[in-house]
Amino acid sequence: MGSPTNLDAVMRKTPVDVILMDVYMGAGKDGIAATREVTEKWPDVKVAVISASLDERIAPASKRAGAEMFLSKGMPVAEMVTSIRRLAAGSSTGTRGRPRSHRRAKGTTGRIGGLSPRQRQVLDHLKLGRTNREIAARLSISIGTVNKHVHEVLTVLQVRNRTQAAAAARQDISA
Repeated sequence: MGSPTNLDAVMRKTPVDVILMDVYMGAGKDGIAATREVTEKWPDVKVAVISASLDERIAPASKRAGAEMFLSKGMPVAEMVTSIRRLAAGSSTGTRGRPRSHRRAKGTTGRIGGLSPRQRQVLDHLKLGRTNREIAARLSISIGTVNKHVHEVLTVLQVRNRTQAAAAARQDISA
């Protein structure tokens, strides 16, 4: 991403609905800071942050910066493309021009509201005691993708294991 002046010119000339932002953009450039700048200056533009890093702090930091979603470069390309298309198609917007699908789902409260729709699906399977292999089969996604979703669920819910995640989900819903 260029300087703010270059970005201003590009956005005026060719406005976009979605920006795919890499966390590591080269020496002296920070994708999280750039995400914050974009979402503050253009609140209707949706940002999807992408990274190959295994640093578990990146996804929550990107969300705090205003990103709609975090995509791991390790996820299957088809799933990544589908996620970006869903984000772009989010014509029904909520706060700051964000798609309603990324706001709290009806009936969710507390920490669960910070989960994406797919993460909530994975959490529902965790509550049923399903293994990652079973979840992958039921959702038609890879086991590696399930592993990533489970990791994100644990991070967002601020718990250490699947049992605690299930308990936190039940507690949030009953609150």
